[in-house]
Amino acid sequence: MEAIMIVSRRLSLRLFVVLALLLCLFSIPALAQTVTGTMQGTVTDRSGGALPGVTVTVRNVETGLERVLVTDKQGFFNAAFLSVGRYNVQAELAGFGAMRHQNVRVDLNQTVVQDFILDPAVTETVTVNAEAPHIDVTDGEIKQTMRSEEIMNIPQSTQTSFLGLASIMGGYQEQPPAFGSGISADNPALSTGSSVVFNGTGTRGTTFQINGVNNDDSSENQHRQGVALATIQSFQILSNNYSAEFGRGSGAVVLVQTKSGTNDVSGELYGYDQDNRYNARSKLDVLKPPHYRRDYGLTSGFPIMRDKLFAFVNADIVQDNGSSIVTRALWLPSDLALPRLTRGNDTPENRAWQDSILARYPNFAPNAAAITGNPRAYQYPQALNRPARDYSSRLDFNTQSNSVIARYQKSKQQLLPNGELIIGEQGVQDLHQSNFGLTWTGILSSNTVQEGRYGLGLRATKWDIYAGNNTPIVRFGTSIANGTILGNASAFPIDRFQRDQQFVYNISTTRWASHTFKLGTDIRRSSLNDHAEDRNRGFWAFGTPNLTCQGVTYPNGYAMFMDGCISSFQKSFGPAYLQNQLKEYNGYGQDDWRIRDNLTLNLGARYEWVGVPREKDHLIDYGFKNSDYIDPRLGFAYTPDWNGNRFWRALTGESGKFSIRGGYGTFHGRVFQSVFSQVGASIRYNPPNAASYNVVALNLADPLAANGIVFVPGKPPTGRVSLTTADPNLKMPETRQWNLTFERQVFSQSRLRLSYIGTLGKNLLQYRFDNLPVKPGPPGSNSTWVVAHDWLCAGTGQAGLNLPTNATCPNAVPIAANEVSIRVPRTNERRPDARYLTNLIVSNLADSSYHAGELEWESGVIRGFQGRVTYTYSKALDVGSEATSSGTGDVNFFPPNAGSYSRGLSRFDTRHRFTMTGTYLLPFFRDRKDLLEAVLGGWQIATVIRLSSGTPFTVSDSAALDVDFDGASNLRPVCIDPKGCGGIHVDSPVDSQNKLQRKSFRHPVYGDTLSDLVGRNTYYTDGFESVDLGLYKSFRVPVRSDSIMLRLDVFNVTNHVTYGFPTTDFNSANFGRITSTAYTPRTLQLGLRYIY
Repeated sequence: MEAIMIVSRRLSLRLFVVLALLLCLFSIPALAQTVTGTMQGTVTDRSGGALPGVTVTVRNVETGLERVLVTDKQGFFNAAFLSVGRYNVQAELAGFGAMRHQNVRVDLNQTVVQDFILDPAVTETVTVNAEAPHIDVTDGEIKQTMRSEEIMNIPQSTQTSFLGLASIMGGYQEQPPAFGSGISADNPALSTGSSVVFNGTGTRGTTFQINGVNNDDSSENQHRQGVALATIQSFQILSNNYSAEFGRGSGAVVLVQTKSGTNDVSGELYGYDQDNRYNARSKLDVLKPPHYRRDYGLTSGFPIMRDKLFAFVNADIVQDNGSSIVTRALWLPSDLALPRLTRGNDTPENRAWQDSILARYPNFAPNAAAITGNPRAYQYPQALNRPARDYSSRLDFNTQSNSVIARYQKSKQQLLPNGELIIGEQGVQDLHQSNFGLTWTGILSSNTVQEGRYGLGLRATKWDIYAGNNTPIVRFGTSIANGTILGNASAFPIDRFQRDQQFVYNISTTRWASHTFKLGTDIRRSSLNDHAEDRNRGFWAFGTPNLTCQGVTYPNGYAMFMDGCISSFQKSFGPAYLQNQLKEYNGYGQDDWRIRDNLTLNLGARYEWVGVPREKDHLIDYGFKNSDYIDPRLGFAYTPDWNGNRFWRALTGESGKFSIRGGYGTFHGRVFQSVFSQVGASIRYNPPNAASYNVVALNLADPLAANGIVFVPGKPPTGRVSLTTADPNLKMPETRQWNLTFERQVFSQSRLRLSYIGTLGKNLLQYRFDNLPVKPGPPGSNSTWVVAHDWLCAGTGQAGLNLPTNATCPNAVPIAANEVSIRVPRTNERRPDARYLTNLIVSNLADSSYHAGELEWESGVIRGFQGRVTYTYSKALDVGSEATSSGTGDVNFFPPNAGSYSRGLSRFDTRHRFTMTGTYLLPFFRDRKDLLEAVLGGWQIATVIRLSSGTPFTVSDSAALDVDFDGASNLRPVCIDPKGCGGIHVDSPVDSQNKLQRKSFRHPVYGDTLSDLVGRNTYYTDGFESVDLGLYKSFRVPVRSDSIMLRLDVFNVTNHVTYGFPTTDFNSANFGRITSTAYTPRTLQLGLRYIY
């Protein structure tokens, strides 16, 4: 009864908060700008006195949307919820001359300030053109915005994704090469997170919106759907201390606002072509495969009813066909001649199973031994077809006091292999996404505006095995470089359907002098129905975790396979299909308080309630509680008036051209759903209705039966299994963000921003070990369990243990019943709960920190040139950079009380990063409107430059023994040469093995502590360098003002090679050798745009 009362009180509190917010909407209005912007300003006379009662008319240049406002007693006006675009603004008052500002740009989620000075001595209207980039004088946010003309006039290798735009912004952190062991970020199924990583907040912190509609994937916490670049009106990154309006993300916020129709018929037809025949060959490839990518599309915006109803449509079709180079280790004749099934397991069934695996390999000779250093390596072109489609339509309806926007988008991508070298490696993708958004804006009075939004997002992800979903999963460990991925991912097949609904209401008022009050609600309901496996097909590992199997040490995984000893066989049984339901209730309030004309405080708070996931048919219980919290947000913007001091005036410019901004806020992210459904860490496979087994066996055909295991649903498992659970007190991950920013308008057409940015991550997700064995005492102690005096070989040759002598332990060594050694670890006997192996608990163990200096310069159009430059100097530390897929070169599972062993540089630490974009319309024969211009004029050059330092990695030791006998193998070596113990940049295959030498390390031995092991992420990969160049020629068409643009884009024009990770495993014969690249070779793209 007490528990019921507690639950009732919590529900009552939640309902009370939500209802209170809804009721307050009609008494304390608020502002939101996720799909719009705001224009505000002050009207004064020549003496600086405020002019109340001034009529301010704001009219959209392209759609005719008009807003009429009246200044308050302080001469202040505020036009909220203005569509992104250009406006003409006029202020007029009887007895004064009118003043008009033309072409004032209102950007997404931005407040533009337009002040007016009216003069009674002037009788005519004074007109001023507003073209310069405005500095921010109203808030403490860090936001960076790209507009349509900039997006479409720089080189972009794909026209269907906005993710590449994020990499141009300051604060962006590079993805390490070969992230996720060769799986790229943004993978929709394999839990790699998002490539959009800003300011040390990781791959799961970013949240996405399209036209104010949630665009998050609740399973992976990455973007749900892309957007064609030709449809984007404005692209914005909010990277630090954003207002209380934004939430459910602990990192950056990515806002995409799409184009609308206007009173003119406008749009474009476009086509882009890439053909590998004209591209450079990758540095470490033996051949250049055939491949082409063609992207065709159209956009069109037009009026249906002038000044009232508009439409915008687009279609984009991608043909992506050809091959990519894949390197695989084949079987040598010497491998096939190894001893076969010598351990009493030579049965017809085992031979048939071995033959079935070997039959999947081709009978080819290796062809890439020289270039990779691997005598088994064979490179081949894997034929793939990646067709894609994207369609969208948008309607805008405007009246005097209401406007409605409706948009629908549907996308599809496929991955269709055409044959495969090793039968059973390739996967087949069929991905579908769609979203619908409806936005209504209503004007209640000249100082109060309201907004409502509804969003629906759908995503279907289907990923199967090309050779059939019964294909076994086989791996040969790191001893076989470039080994097979037979069976592909252990989670396949995946069949997932996601449905997200969102209800938003916001309202804004400036009814009270000096205050803009803001309030809003955001309610989200999601369903995530997915089929996700965990080695249900069976996972045969030969050589993992090490090369010792049932007392015999093998030279490599192929030898272990031939002898029929499985070092690890894993298989799960249980409910692969779940129907998860998720709920979120959010509300916020904010007051932008204009203390003085040049000082504004942003005071806000956001309340969020997040429900624990519920399985529709109660197949599983996630085992933790609902979360709710209040996040404070504080910001300020100060525009000093230092005109009286020559030095400060020279440094900061005239009044209004320099601002000091900053703020602090708390932000909570999500517990992404796939953290509960990882391979080897899946709640859905817990007993009694499920089980995951991990055994060693000499029976290849039926490893579980050889261990006496038979799974019966609802019955206790036979044999030990592992559990994955959630900490009962699991919380949403949190970041605390702050910044101090100086921003100055430079000359008349550009601005400069210098920011110090800090981020502190708290309660970040990480798996915690549980049911670890009791740690033994030192030799000769009185502990229940003790380490044998011969900690390595005790138990060798002892009757009943089946541990014969070998090269490492050539002599028989007795062992007592309470002693442990490497050969007789007695790991399971020492576990507190005899039913289970090592269990995993999803917990809030990790933390992070980030500090950076960030510079951004942005220009308007200056004599045909427009561009931006960013530079970021930063340092990012954390305790595990990614909860799930740590990827090559990092570790994210740590023993208890790991201390400095777990803390180190983030895998995303990018110490230096420089970007530049620019377009320049050459001045020759420009604006002549004659034959010379048509032939010799209209040339434009564009560039995108990205330079960054290398990301860090960790040296590992796959053969490291559990020398402290705690059941958590610490897979790192001990560094014995101070010159090789860190800080080394391993960035070229020419000298990589000289920089990373085996003699600098040794295996850990008993007595070594965690502090003796090599540090986490103390070495660095090659830095990234890319210079993209575009050369464009425009022709006028003698129809309306249409034009044709021919484009040549060259990506990585210098063909700079960025190398991937070296072999980081100290136990590998190729340790330190670089055998991969992490770049795109020089690529040419031809384009044609017909712009009307």
